[in-house]
Amino acid sequence: MKRFSFPLITSIRFINITALLCFLLVNPAYADELSAEVDRRTLSIEETLNLTVRFKGNANYGDPDFSDLDIAFDVLNQSRSNQFRSFNGRGESWTEWNLIIAPKETGKLLIPSFQLGQHFSDAIEITVNKGQANAGNTAKDVFIEVLLDTQEAYVQEQILVNVRFHTSVAVGSISSDDLNIPNAKVEQLSEQRYRNTIDGREYAIVEWVYGIYPQQSGQLEIPPLTWEIMLGRRSTSLFDPFNNRRNAIRRLRTERKSLTVLPKPASYPANTNWLPAKSITLEEQWPGGANFVQGEPITRTIVFTADGLSGSQLPELPIQYPNTINHYPEPEKADEQKSRLGMVTTVSQNHALVATQPGDYTLPPLTVTWWNTQTDQLETTTLPAKKITVLAAPNTSGTNAANLPQAATDNDSNNASLPSEITPPEAVESVGSSSTSTGIVLLLIASNVITILIALFFAYLWFKQPRLVVNQETLSQHPDTTNERKCFKALEQHCKAGDAKAVREALITWANAKWPSESHRILEDVAGKLNASAWEILKLLDATLYQSEPSSTPAVDYSALLDAIKQARNHKAQNTNTHSLQALNAA
Repeated sequence: MKRFSFPLITSIRFINITALLCFLLVNPAYADELSAEVDRRTLSIEETLNLTVRFKGNANYGDPDFSDLDIAFDVLNQSRSNQFRSFNGRGESWTEWNLIIAPKETGKLLIPSFQLGQHFSDAIEITVNKGQANAGNTAKDVFIEVLLDTQEAYVQEQILVNVRFHTSVAVGSISSDDLNIPNAKVEQLSEQRYRNTIDGREYAIVEWVYGIYPQQSGQLEIPPLTWEIMLGRRSTSLFDPFNNRRNAIRRLRTERKSLTVLPKPASYPANTNWLPAKSITLEEQWPGGANFVQGEPITRTIVFTADGLSGSQLPELPIQYPNTINHYPEPEKADEQKSRLGMVTTVSQNHALVATQPGDYTLPPLTVTWWNTQTDQLETTTLPAKKITVLAAPNTSGTNAANLPQAATDNDSNNASLPSEITPPEAVESVGSSSTSTGIVLLLIASNVITILIALFFAYLWFKQPRLVVNQETLSQHPDTTNERKCFKALEQHCKAGDAKAVREALITWANAKWPSESHRILEDVAGKLNASAWEILKLLDATLYQSEPSSTPAVDYSALLDAIKQARNHKAQNTNTHSLQALNAA
């Protein structure tokens, strides 16, 4: 039989390890324990508190539940650390949770008991006092003040709220609640940093300016704001678990403010946009000049400026134009200039104007009614009426101008050729100067005969002239079909390419070739020859050309436009043939 035995040294090691484990388990110095302590039990509402929760033993339970602290405190910071210490050969380990908390209210507050596994800490009672009064602000190293520019305002009127943070010590960071006011719109207008000396003490100041726009009348409450300030000076002590000096985090609250919001005055006109402002101005600009020519676009810019109103408060202006002026407004452009003095909003809008008829016209005045919050009275701002003169567009067809002088030239040449075939009376008289009285009688008879013949000749021309004019008009109204087809082909190609400018020019050229007896200078002249749907397409085509931002208008339906033109070609061709036959039959 074989025997197995362990070496002696192995047995000794096993005994020592077992004894050490038993010692650690039964030693009361290493019993598990959960405790909580604070750095002080009395503080002001503006101060913070350092809370330390310690667990001696093996923290395999995780972290204690600190949610009950939220009832009376705000947890500003939380950290965890594991510690080990050996003294006289005896080891000790523990886990610490370090929290910075701030009281939510004054009075007697209770830090609750915490649980970790089966272990509980004791609850701690603290006393929270009120902070120093504002009269003592200059004695503080850190303080905040809130100022209102008025204690009474109208509904939707701009109210300026200044929040100023003062510090005479180094500050690492600042954080605060957002300014939210029920039944009011809030806009941050500016943030400034500067220095100022107050009662011989120099402060660095950060100022925030807010614009408040109340939406209903009554009492407006501006709630207190809570601020957390991290001071910049830090401790270098190895025994400071928070790695900063005592009360390095300050918690401040601003005062509650209230003011009265008045309703819209009864004297303000009904059905009129309510505009409470410091000032309102209207002006017009003509970037390319105000020289109007029929069919050519002119840009007019209307500028609407309001001091104390936001862009969403400004209404659309009721701009009107004469019926003979087509206008194509572009989208409005709003610019809000924000500063510590308030908000100034400028809204500008471009209008492309196209005059369809020459003549003298008047652009109507533009009036805005508003309430002056500086003088507390009703006011109106008016952009005066403007008189304009629209010049006629140059003749693009040249048909009538070419025909009329030519007809006059033909008549003149006919009239000039007639007297050359007849001997002038002066010549007859010169010949008969040496004749007898018989010759004089014959000369008088001849003169009378010649006069009668001339009168008969001109009478013949007079009776013949109307028939000639009718024939000339008939010919002028009969279009050159070859040229018309070429113009239509070019128009068709431009429509397929979607070139708005080329389509406009080609359409006018085709119309002048199709109806040579009429002058077509603008699209409105052509629209009368097409159907109603084509007129809407032509207005959209003009808007695409004249607006600086074509993307803001719908796309032009060139296919529908071509269909309308083809329909007009067939319809007019039938009418032209009928008219020509009637003229020939009349001849």
